[in-house]
Amino acid sequence: MTEIPKYNKVLLLLTGFLGGYEIVKGVDGYPPHIVILLTISFGIILLTSLLLIFLGFRILEEPVVAVIASILPLGISSAIVALKFPNLFTPYLIISFAGFITIIISRFFKSHLAAVLSLAMVHSIAGLTIFFSPIYLYQNGLVTASFLLVSLGGAFIGLGGIFLFLLKSKSSILPSKKIYNLFPALLFFMTISFLAGFMNGM
Repeated sequence: MTEIPKYNKVLLLLTGFLGGYEIVKGVDGYPPHIVILLTISFGIILLTSLLLIFLGFRILEEPVVAVIASILPLGISSAIVALKFPNLFTPYLIISFAGFITIIISRFFKSHLAAVLSLAMVHSIAGLTIFFSPIYLYQNGLVTASFLLVSLGGAFIGLGGIFLFLLKSKSSILPSKKIYNLFPALLFFMTISFLAGFMNGM
């Protein structure tokens, strides 16, 4: 199954609209380098939505998708670190860039294990940063409760990563058809969570 049902196309259109809205309008009150990181991240969401609409679900199983998909958690997590942990931003950016290069290089190896480990390492670091940082910041009174939606978006990213892994491993735990049907909704709610969290959480 690679054809996308109409209801999922509607979700993807809405997701693409939200991603495009952030790119055009931006997020008020943030320094330029954070705006750039968020714009790149939402650009990936827009691109993913359009590719799914025009090319169908089959693109989720393409190796290049794993590379592109890794930009999203890296961009969001880097924006959080830059915003609230500025002293750690430069080393975190270096680590993120190194991880991204590792993912690209692993695509040229025949070893499936190397590719999986590189993805797991990068997504784990970025995912944990996205999920736990807003909780820590809220507990210390540095952000409003709305910023916790960013944590929710991080949970959706983690779930999306699991879905992509299951597709590539051809696992019988969750059939491909089920993953295909769930992915647009996951992408939609993830986008809403990030957009609302960054717009209203400061």
